[in-house]
Amino acid sequence: MKRSLATFFVLNRSVDSVNLLRVFIEEFPEAGKLIAVRNRFFGDADRFTRWNASNTRAAFLKSGGKEMDFEELFDSVVDDSFAAKPPRRFTDTALTYAKKLTLRRWLDRNFAAFDSLSDELGVGKR
Repeated sequence: MKRSLATFFVLNRSVDSVNLLRVFIEEFPEAGKLIAVRNRFFGDADRFTRWNASNTRAAFLKSGGKEMDFEELFDSVVDDSFAAKPPRRFTDTALTYAKKLTLRRWLDRNFAAFDSLSDELGVGKR
């Protein structure tokens, strides 16, 4: 199919995240391009101390792995959109203008983060 594979491995701040990524790298050496994603729901990038200071990260980056941050979204916006039962679409009139604007900015920042990797991953920008 001549498609390139990119794997996004989402990290939280636990030691398990680092260990599971290390195991993943060992078990799936042909997994394609690998991107470690710090899920900022768990705090700012500098609070990922276990990942940031790990030998796994050093080896990962040295071997060409990439890392990025997935921005946090305010709990109230999550509760009123993704976590609502049933989930609400962005255009739902139940969302206030402020929450729609917050959601749009969050989406734009995260799309920009993924777009910044597009050339390295061999895909076109959206």
